[in-house]
Parts: sequence; structure tokens; C-alpha cells
Amino acid sequence: MDVTVWAAIGLLSFLLEIITLSGFFICVTVAAIVGGVAAVLDAGPMWSIVAAAAFFLLARWLSSVLGSDAALLRYEEATHNVASDDGDMVHIAHWNQYGETLVEYQNRAWPVSLVLGHHHRAGDYRVVEVKESHLLVTPLGKRYWPKRRWRRSRSAG
Repeated sequence: MDVTVWAAIGLLSFLLEIITLSGFFICVTVAAIVGGVAAVLDAGPMWSIVAAAAFFLLARWLSSVLGSDAALLRYEEATHNVASDDGDMVHIAHWNQYGETLVEYQNRAWPVSLVLGHHHRAGDYRVVEVKESHLLVTPLGKRYWPKRRWRRSRSAG
């Protein structure tokens, strides 16, 4: 195959990779580059196709073993274990007028959501759940609960 054919395949697959971001077409691009280099070195059409196919398979294998999504997931699991964070304590100094705040937790500033039925007050809170983008917390201690006022019943008489 001619170098221009390999260049056309490489360019087309690179553009498709930019559009789809799938990772598949970047492997085709690498294979086309290898096939083009083999064609420039006068390896013959059969050897350039074999070299391109071999590098395509190698690139696919490497992308499955060292895939960016899997590597990112492994990194996040190693640095932040969501399952063990439930029950940790955080201190909230203040809430804004909209009932929002940020808290320093796990070396990162997290937005906080309060469990329904509680009031936004400064103090210590327990992490109920760590969601993707925020912490769900509940107040610690009885001091955050409003005091129950017993009403005297009126007796007829």
C-alpha cells in the first residue's frame, strides 16, 4: 500500500477519534502510522499490512490493560474509599442564607447537603453518605434538636 493511503486512513481515524472519543480510532491511527512507516521503508504491501495489524492489536491490548477510565477508577478507589467514610465527623462553622456550605473533608472542599428535617446550624455533623458531588450529613448531639414543649391540656371544669 502507498504512503498516501496510510496517511488518509490515519487522518480519517484521527478525526473520528476526535469526534467519538472512544479510544478505538486512536489505535487505528497508530496502526496507520506504523503501516505508513513500513511503506516508506519499502517493506512491501503485505508486510506493511502485517505490521499495521500487529500494532493495532498491541494498541488495543494496551488500551484495555491501561485504559484511562480503569486507571482513573483505580486511582480514585485507592485515594478515597467511599464505603468507609460513612459515619465520619465534620465540623461546619456556618451556613449561608440559602442553606449551603463547603466543608474540608478528605483534603478537599465538599458541598454539603443536610438530611431533611434538620435545621442549618453551626456545629458537628456526622457524614451519612458520600455522594458523587457532595456530602449528606446529619447533626450530632441533642443540642441541635429543638426542645419539645409540652402543652398543658385544658381541663374542663
